[in-house]
Amino acid sequence: GITIPVMDKEIGANCAVFEADMSLNITGSEGVRFNMHNTANAASAKHNLWFEVKKDVNDSSKLAFVLYTDSQCYSKTRIEVANNTNDDWFNLRVEYYEGTRETVRTKIYLNGTLVYVTDAFRVNSVCGCETHGASLTPATISDMQYIRIRDDYGAYAGTMLIDNIRFEHIVKTCADDPLTE
Repeated sequence: GITIPVMDKEIGANCAVFEADMSLNITGSEGVRFNMHNTANAASAKHNLWFEVKKDVNDSSKLAFVLYTDSQCYSKTRIEVANNTNDDWFNLRVEYYEGTRETVRTKIYLNGTLVYVTDAFRVNSVCGCETHGASLTPATISDMQYIRIRDDYGAYAGTMLIDNIRFEHIVKTCADDPLTE
């Protein structure tokens, strides 16, 4: 995999943004994992945001986006992103807005369209849900210093093309978009 540090940091940033154009052709059982975390050392990484692009469980000819909160609880919502072929490029943008348990937001955009909004969060690889981390407060933007792109437990097989990668801390107003159920 590769590790990418924050490329640009605005003063007073309240939003961590990852954006890239991608094309994947997954032939193995899993997909590509993306972790925003607070250390470049993979062995001691504490994930603050974890998502994957993988084969859709209902149709292996499609790719789906899955947002995880931890290994016990994860978003059951899988968002179809593209066909499972290198000819099908898509733009993925993930915005994490710093906030309290009530105001933290993660927004997912596909090809410029907002497709998912959640208040789920992770701190040091533990989800902030009532079952696992009821006393946790959401990660701050300064906690998100790197994004790591890698295969999922060595199970990825296929081709990944990625271009126009951006990982930055910006100042952006979080519109009052409704949470996705």
